[in-house]
Amino acid sequence: MTCDSFASNFDGIEVDPENIRFLKTPDEFYNTLIDKVGNAQNRIYMSALYLGTGDLEKKLVTKLESCLNSKEDITIKLLFDYLRGTRGGEKSSAGILRHLADRLEAYFFHTPDLRGVSKKYLPERVNEIVGLQHMKFFIFDDSIIISGANLSETYFTNRQDRYVVIENSPKLVDFFVALFDAVSSCSFQLSAEGKLEPKCNCHPFKGDINEYRERFLSKTNEVLTVLKKKKRQDEDIEVTLASGYLNLYDEYQDLILRNSNFPVDIVFASPEANGFYQAEGFSGYIPALYVYISDLLNKKINALGKKIRLLEYQRPGWSFHAKGIWINWKDNYVATVIGSSNYGYRSTIRDLEAQIMIVTKNEVLKQRINEEKNMMLEYTRQLDNVILAKPDHYVPWWVRYVAHAFKNFF
Repeated sequence: MTCDSFASNFDGIEVDPENIRFLKTPDEFYNTLIDKVGNAQNRIYMSALYLGTGDLEKKLVTKLESCLNSKEDITIKLLFDYLRGTRGGEKSSAGILRHLADRLEAYFFHTPDLRGVSKKYLPERVNEIVGLQHMKFFIFDDSIIISGANLSETYFTNRQDRYVVIENSPKLVDFFVALFDAVSSCSFQLSAEGKLEPKCNCHPFKGDINEYRERFLSKTNEVLTVLKKKKRQDEDIEVTLASGYLNLYDEYQDLILRNSNFPVDIVFASPEANGFYQAEGFSGYIPALYVYISDLLNKKINALGKKIRLLEYQRPGWSFHAKGIWINWKDNYVATVIGSSNYGYRSTIRDLEAQIMIVTKNEVLKQRINEEKNMMLEYTRQLDNVILAKPDHYVPWWVRYVAHAFKNFF
């Protein structure tokens, strides 16, 4: 199958290739956000898991406030996850935005799956495994940044992610604005008194769950177009897949292991590059859990004799949070998928995600896409039995049990 016939099976939005560029580093991402906020004239929409409370985040909030002061007619809307965005009380996303609540719109989406006994007894942090608002996109007038990064200091300094800037694309931006409005209409809104008031007629965790889901799906389905999909065997492509947390959903894993006859590279965080490395309590064992999952996948690959490489991202002082797919066709096309999904169980089943697929034969854009991928690959090493035997890859016996028992929560 050629890329032309592949692309004909999908609806999409045409964008000028010259308007698409990739940011390389966390600080470039942060500085671009600051510049975009300062230059926006009509609208700013930001969606992320949460907004941190450090100095860099405070500077971003101050920039938003300055924008409100200098541009009376500008619209600013923010969307975060309710659980992650309220954790910490005053030192939370809701806390840092309270003084602006009467001048901008700040929404917090609460998963309807956390209710009843689990809502009452699951503690903070643990309750987030049930489901989160995980979409990451940032709109400034008719331009958009789509990423997997959150709005907090680590993601602005030394946690590698992906960031694509698409300028002057009103149709694409209007799509994401409609998506934002659909989700926010079923969320809580931060009031000037600091309270979170439900916007939805059916309460997310106190009302009837089926009624809430029906309302939420009706809102989002007004926006989302069902893409036609076609299963295919294609030996004329090369694929690279990246995930900050490698725990592939069964259907995706089977597609790679059973139905692919093309080379595949899978990039993921080494234990030291895992965002939970040296964390306190149970969280500190999460890197070991992902080591075990990668070991199981490595055994399956070797047993099948597939052309698949597992590549660990290892960069001293850095963590790895990038996710996405790169596809190179031999008939002169290149594609990439970029957004918030890690392609794991929770990304597929539990969390709200947003991503786009860019397909092009424009030589300049193809070069930009491949340069971004190659920059990531510079810091990788192929997983093998020697690496798995190293002390930092040790997996306690009980972590193996947890990996099997709770795999669909990661």
